[in-house]
Amino acid sequence: GISATFNAPLAGIFFALELMLRRYTPRYFIFVGLSAIIADAIAFAFWGNSPTFSAIPAYTWASGWELPLYILLGIAAAFIARGFILTLYKGEDLFNALRLPYFIKPALGGLAVGVIGLYYPQIFGVGYGAVEGAILGEMGVALLIALCLLKIVATTFTIGSGGSGGVFAPSLFIGAMLGEAFGRGANALFPTTATEPGAFGLVGMAAVFAAAAQAPITAILILFEMTRDYLIILPLMLAVITSAYLARRLSHDSIYTLKVRRKGVLITEGAMDPLQYVKISEIMSRDFPTVSTEMPVTKLIKKLETSGHHGFPVLNKEGQLQGVVTLSDVELGLSSGVPHLKVEDITTENPITAYPDQSVRDILLRLGTMDVGRIPVVSKEDPTQLLGVLRRHDIIRAYNKAAAQARKRGLA
Repeated sequence: GISATFNAPLAGIFFALELMLRRYTPRYFIFVGLSAIIADAIAFAFWGNSPTFSAIPAYTWASGWELPLYILLGIAAAFIARGFILTLYKGEDLFNALRLPYFIKPALGGLAVGVIGLYYPQIFGVGYGAVEGAILGEMGVALLIALCLLKIVATTFTIGSGGSGGVFAPSLFIGAMLGEAFGRGANALFPTTATEPGAFGLVGMAAVFAAAAQAPITAILILFEMTRDYLIILPLMLAVITSAYLARRLSHDSIYTLKVRRKGVLITEGAMDPLQYVKISEIMSRDFPTVSTEMPVTKLIKKLETSGHHGFPVLNKEGQLQGVVTLSDVELGLSSGVPHLKVEDITTENPITAYPDQSVRDILLRLGTMDVGRIPVVSKEDPTQLLGVLRRHDIIRAYNKAAAQARKRGLA
């Protein structure tokens, strides 16, 4: 997607490696690279090979004294990115706390964005036209600062209220406005040194994204590929590295990883590696309650209510695993109108099972793709012998523990 949208195949590759897979191996590089090449080739057939920002003039480097200014820009970008992250998730918390129907919240968010857009229409959409206008010097400093802050607010209203949207394009927009405003100020103070305010706008885009996503390689490559201007690479690298380093010092979470951490999942470099060393037998629930095939569904309903569980393994008269029964099975059975139902009448037979010597990593994808909350753990020698149950809660608890141990060993 990044490769095709921005005509930036290298940035697309490293976006996947740096943000999603969080590791660099030849195997991953080959497959991600093929995806990026195919996407960019198809995009090229429709839209040609022009850079995203083709109207921007070439950058010229006036003096070595200009480089310290890019360090200052990187510092400013890190703090703006941090403010963006905190504002975004604070807004999400505030909307979640509102006791309103779910469809009202995005409407309120949309209304707020619309009011902002009445006075500052540049904040609508991805805003690349506004970015070009800013870098070409078509906006005043006051407007640049206002747009930088209002884009943060508008994105917060959009995403926090439950609307659809991302943070990639807003990060570039915010960075462009910040960088251009910074460049104008630098030019006013040091006219013979900071001769190109537009260059600061370009670099600001990458610096804010690098700090928000904590992905400096992606940020450098995407800005380079979007402008095709190699002369900007040195100040670009300096500002991006500065902003990414400071952002890492402020918080280990990026704008992406914080979302899943708030849901209780610990993300580290090499995110799934810790679970390959954890066996299912180490974390499964051995005393998980079961139900009999002969139990009336009325008693099953009471057991579901009192236990707080959403399903149970089902054992037959011989104590062998017959299947599983869940709350959805109960609802489906009751809707059929058949009287005097027993558990065996609504049991889901031949469920997905796991073995105690399997790694948690091996079973995790099956658990996620099948959308089940628990998996019976059975003996390899006798698949009808129930040994325990593996739940999502067990996996998350094991993951956090394994990742924390990896951190202590210096492996994370």
